[in-house]
Amino acid sequence: MICDEADTGPFMYSIAPQQTLASLARTSRIFSDPALDIIWQHQESLAPLVKCMPDTLWEERGAPSSKSIHPRRPILSADIPRLLFYSVRIRKLHFRQFSSHAVVHSDFLKALSMCLLPGTLMPKLSDFSWCPGPEAVVSFIHHLLGPQSRKIDLQLQVSTPALSFFPYMKSTCPLVSDFSLVVPVNHFTIPVMSDVICGWQHLQNLTISSLDLNGFIHVAHLPDLKQLCLGPVSTTHLSLHLPDFLLEPSFPALEGLELTCDTAQFCVGIIKVISSRQLNKIVLHPSAHWTALSWEEITTAIHDCIDHEKLTHIEVEQEDDRNSPIIITPFILTSSTLRPLLKFNPLIIRFQLDPGVEVDDDFLEEIATEWPSLNCLSFGTDILTARKPKATLDCLIPFARHCPGLTSLGIRLDVSEVPVFYQVAGDRLGHYLEELHVGTSPINAGKTAQVAAFLSNLFIQLQGVFVAERDSPLHEPFETYETNWNRVSEMVPVFCSVRVLEEEYWTEELGGGDDSSEEDGDEEQSGVLDDAETNH
Repeated sequence: MICDEADTGPFMYSIAPQQTLASLARTSRIFSDPALDIIWQHQESLAPLVKCMPDTLWEERGAPSSKSIHPRRPILSADIPRLLFYSVRIRKLHFRQFSSHAVVHSDFLKALSMCLLPGTLMPKLSDFSWCPGPEAVVSFIHHLLGPQSRKIDLQLQVSTPALSFFPYMKSTCPLVSDFSLVVPVNHFTIPVMSDVICGWQHLQNLTISSLDLNGFIHVAHLPDLKQLCLGPVSTTHLSLHLPDFLLEPSFPALEGLELTCDTAQFCVGIIKVISSRQLNKIVLHPSAHWTALSWEEITTAIHDCIDHEKLTHIEVEQEDDRNSPIIITPFILTSSTLRPLLKFNPLIIRFQLDPGVEVDDDFLEEIATEWPSLNCLSFGTDILTARKPKATLDCLIPFARHCPGLTSLGIRLDVSEVPVFYQVAGDRLGHYLEELHVGTSPINAGKTAQVAAFLSNLFIQLQGVFVAERDSPLHEPFETYETNWNRVSEMVPVFCSVRVLEEEYWTEELGGGDDSSEEDGDEEQSGVLDDAETNH
C-alpha cells in the first residue's frame, strides 16, 4: 500500500514517483520487492533491461538522438540472472516508435533470443504493444507472448515472413481479450488474420483490418465481444454481401461498432443483425462516395434495429480526401436522410462527408428540440465547398434555448443577415457552448463585429470560432472567409467578457431591486454590445 501511494505523483509522467520508489527499494527488504514491481511493471523499451546486464556485455553507438545498443561479446550464463531478476516484474510492454531510450540492435536481440528459455523472460507480461520496423527481429516475440497475454496490439508492415508467428500466437495465447492488428489487406494477410481470430473465444475488444467468411461468422457469435473496429473492408474483393451469411441475430454483447468499408450495403447488413441492446456508439468511415439514398437506408436501419435509449454516439467521416462526385446532388445529405435519427437522444453526432450536409433552420430547430442532451453536433464543417448554406444565424437560438450541455457545434452558416436577439436579465440562455465550427461559411468584413456580438450574446462562454482546417493554403474565396472568421474569433472573447460583467450587474440589480428594475433590465441587458453592432 505504501509503495502504491508512492507511485502516485502530482504530475502525469513525472519521474518523482520513480525516484521515491527507488529510494524505498534501497531502504529495506520489506519494501524492495513491492517497490521494484511497481517501477518495472510498465516499460516502453528493452534498453533498461539490457543495461541491467554487465556493462562489459553491451555498448551504445550512434548520435545522441539515434543511439543503439550493440553486443561487445557473447552472452554468458552468468549474465542472465540479473536480467531475469527485473524482467519477470514487467506486466505491460508498449514499444514506442519515438522513445528517449536507445534502440536494442537486432544483433543483440538475436543473441538474447538464442540464450533464453521460452517463457522465462516476462512470464507476467499481459499487455503488449509493438510496431516493429523493417529491421526488427520479429521472432523475438516468442519471448514476450504466452498464456498470461490478455492485450495484444500489433502494427505490421507488409512482410509475409513476419505473419508466420501468428499460429504460435494463436496456440500460446488462448485467453486474449483485447486484440488490435493493423496490417495491409491482401489475399495473403486475410486468411492469416482470420485463422488466429477463430482460435480465440474470449475476445472483448477487437480491432482488425479484414476477415474472411469464417472469421466474420466467428466474430459475430463471440459471446463477450463489446468493441469491434473493422476495416478497411473491400466487399468486392471478398465477395461478402451481408447479411447473406449472417442470417440469425449476432453480436450479442456489442457496445461499440466502427466500420470502414466501400459499400453502404455492408454497413446496413451488419446493423440489421446486431442483437445487442447495449450498443451505444456507431462510427462509420466510407471509403467511397455513397448516395443520400444509401445513407437513408443506413439511418433507417439504425432506427429500426438499434435501441433508442442506449445509442448516444453516431459519427460519420470520410475515410480519405477524395475528389467530389461530378454531379453532387445525389450525394448531399439532407433532413430526410437524418430524420430517422431524431428518435434517439444522442450526446454526440458528427457527419463529415463530401460533398456535405445541407439542412435548414427548421430542421435544426427540430434537432435542438428532440436532442436536448446534445454535447457535440457537427455537420459538414470539414468539407471545402463554396455552396451557399441553407442554415442561418437564427438556427443557433434553439440550441441555446434547448441544449444546455452543448459544448461544440459545427454548422455552415449564412450570415448575410444578423438577427436581433435580446437576453432576459437573470435568465440567460446558452451558457456552455465553447466551440463553434463554421467550416467554409461565407462572411464579408463588414459583418464581423455584428456576428461576434450576436454570438457572444447567445453563448457567453464561447472561446473561439473555427474554420475548416487544411494542410495546404486555401484559395479564394476561402482565404478571405478564413481571415474574416478569424477576426470574429478574436472579438468573441472580448465581447463575452463584457456579457459576463453585464450578467453580474443585472444579477445584483435583480437580487436587491424591485419589479421596476427587472423590467428595465429586460430591455437593457444587451445594450452595450447592441450599440457596438449598430456602429459596425
